[in-house]
Amino acid sequence: MLLKEKGFYPAWHMNKKSWITITLDDTLSDEMILNLVRESHSYTVEPQREWIVPANPEYFDIINAFENNNEIIWKQSSKIQKGDIAYMYVASPVSAIMYKCKVIQVSIPYDYEDKNIKINKVMKIKFLKKYSRDFMTFEKLNKYGIKAIRGQRTCPKELADILK
Repeated sequence: MLLKEKGFYPAWHMNKKSWITITLDDTLSDEMILNLVRESHSYTVEPQREWIVPANPEYFDIINAFENNNEIIWKQSSKIQKGDIAYMYVASPVSAIMYKCKVIQVSIPYDYEDKNIKINKVMKIKFLKKYSRDFMTFEKLNKYGIKAIRGQRTCPKELADILK
């Protein structure tokens, strides 16, 4: 459609079905050009994903960690990316989603191993929101098809909408 308008041409050295050339001779407004660049960029960026991430208080006191810090490091799954949201599920005796965090850094090298866990990379997460212990309990999570939380998993959209 743009190729029918003044100031747009088929791409010079690119696939002419997917790319265009925009003249920069004041035929088009700066605002229009910037809007097209933003739109083009939006097609290259992966959408933010939302995850449920387990936190076992037997191994790490996440509640105390977030009371004293706004950012902490956490074991990272390979699919989590910078900018994603991590809902931290605190296991028994709490058994509820307690925190909403934003992933601010990924793939940080880390070398830790004990009889329970091996970690070779971590992510840095930033505290955004705290939920009450009874807001999203394990029993309530069952209503969204979550029957177990043994590892990092995607958060169903219906649940993410409630947790916002």
